[in-house]
Amino acid sequence: SLQSEFIDASREKLLGNYDKAANAYKTILKKDRTNAAVHYELARVLSKLDRNDEAQKAIKTAVELNGDNIWYQFFQAELYEKVSDDRRAAAVYEGLVKRYPDNEKYYFKQAFYLVRARDISDAIGVYDALEKRIGLTEEIVRRKHTLYLGAGDLKKASKELERLTAAFPKNLEYQHLLANVYEQSEQRDKAKSVYRRILEVSPNDAKATLALQSKKANTDSALIPIFEDTSVPIDLKMKQLFPYIEAVASGDKSDLETALTLAQTLTEVHPQNAKGFAAYGDLLYHSGDLTAAQKQYEQTLAIDDTVYAVWEQLMYIHWEQAQFEDLEKLSENAMDIFPNQARVYYMNAVAKNNTNEYEDALEMLEEAQLMTGKDMRMKFDVLAQMGAAHYAMQDFEAAKQAVEAALAINSQAYTLVEKYGDILFQLKDTSAAVEQWKKAKKLGAKSAELERKIADKKL
Repeated sequence: SLQSEFIDASREKLLGNYDKAANAYKTILKKDRTNAAVHYELARVLSKLDRNDEAQKAIKTAVELNGDNIWYQFFQAELYEKVSDDRRAAAVYEGLVKRYPDNEKYYFKQAFYLVRARDISDAIGVYDALEKRIGLTEEIVRRKHTLYLGAGDLKKASKELERLTAAFPKNLEYQHLLANVYEQSEQRDKAKSVYRRILEVSPNDAKATLALQSKKANTDSALIPIFEDTSVPIDLKMKQLFPYIEAVASGDKSDLETALTLAQTLTEVHPQNAKGFAAYGDLLYHSGDLTAAQKQYEQTLAIDDTVYAVWEQLMYIHWEQAQFEDLEKLSENAMDIFPNQARVYYMNAVAKNNTNEYEDALEMLEEAQLMTGKDMRMKFDVLAQMGAAHYAMQDFEAAKQAVEAALAINSQAYTLVEKYGDILFQLKDTSAAVEQWKKAKKLGAKSAELERKIADKKL
């Protein structure tokens, strides 16, 4: 009988024999084309076999034969989703919404597929229709806010949050979201007003407190307790610390002690986060304490070695302290992580030039030169170091070519202009050498050795 054939076909499906099951269901349909359940089961096994076109035809027939069975329509939407036909999936749920207007889930599913189809305005329209039916809810308003925000419509996104905060004034998450939207749209006065409301509900709210602080708040009365609070995210603290770092980097050390206290607190409160150690290192570096900065940068890399800027700062510290063996090792380690960073190879060459490994230095400089691209500063630095290596090897003609190429990029670099004079002297062009030494002096070079070279007309 057809019933026993259906049972046999379903057994094959359960065993994973989808080809056999599909053939069995098709055999039944040859005898009874109006059996919606068989069309449905056929669609399911065809989908398992990725015969999606056939599966869609089968489920379409099942729905036409029995439109009251919502499971058929659920599966039809799933099939449309599987082949990325999200508009037709949304249309399935549109039909379900019309038939069952009190079922909220169908609205959400329709909106879901419309968003996948990038039809944001229609998705919002669905949420509007649901809101008219059941009234304002957190879920609906939150979803509309997210869609407006994703579409870059900050004005409408903020309006949705305004409605949400008005309806749920004690929900600080929504208040913070609203303040953030105002900040993004540069409505700072409105953002501050929201932060004040937050503090009325929660006087110890760290983010609101920080947002209402001036750029440099009193460390004892405001920032230290916040920086010591482990529950306050480090990014909020970093945002408050940046103005201090910028001031110290520009030469303003009036608040250096405050800044160092805050940065040190970051490392103690967030010992597993590299950001605090990097910030502390930056402050120490710009304040001139290179040894202490080096320790902080090393700790940063021990936690997270993927931030190139920290490697570069640490390499410069080794260079400035003439720690060339350490610079060579550090730059070699950096090459493994940043094989396409020209300056890493350049730094390695600097180290080798200063440890008399001139041929190896030139190899590194050639590698760096291939990576400089349009970075003229990098090109200049590489060529200058090439000139230094060739000069040390007494290949004065090669040194001249490298230095001339560098000076073509920047003719005002007086330390290099002086070296150009030295090279010309070695090439027996004394008058040209003296001319370059005088040019270096005019550009700002000051040393007793330069004065002697000009006066004696020789190295």
